[in-house]
Order: sequence, then structure tokens, then C-alpha cells
Amino acid sequence: RESWKEQSGTSITLSEIQQAFYRGFAEGAARRGWLRGHVLLLDDAPAAYIFGVQIGPVFHDLKESYRLPLSDFSPGHVLKTFAFPCLFEEGVT
Repeated sequence: RESWKEQSGTSITLSEIQQAFYRGFAEGAARRGWLRGHVLLLDDAPAAYIFGVQIGPVFHDLKESYRLPLSDFSPGHVLKTFAFPCLFEEGVT
């Protein structure tokens, strides 16, 4: 709820329909072994996340966000700097 998306009105936390969709989608993707997420923690609290699925060798970045109070530190870019090379090393495209 501290996401920049909350203030812009595009956060899934603002819509019960979107929350239900993403919950169901994540559960279905997890059952199929497709769910893939990356979370950057700062002091044991989420600073940024990447939510996606990996189907075969392909990773689909579906949703991402970061905590607005940390925007000066670009936590989303920090997370991508870590996550994307890890995916590449695993042979993911």
C-alpha cells in the first residue's frame, strides 16, 4: 500500500476484482510450476517486487512495483539489476 501505484490509482490493492484475479492467477501458475517472483527486502520489509511467470525458458514480467518512500533509491532498478542476470544465468529469456 506504500506503492506509487496506490497514489496513481492503479494498485491492485484498490480493486477487489483485481485482487481476486491476481490471487487466482498466482495460485494456478504456482500449481503449474510457472509462478516466479522476486522481492527486494530492506530491513526485512519489501522494498520492491517483480511478479511474473516462467513458461519453459521464457520469463514474463507481469507486474512490478516499489515502495514510494524509497523512490530516491530506485529499488525497482536495484531489484532488476539482481534478478535479470540471475534469470539469464539459468538460461531464461
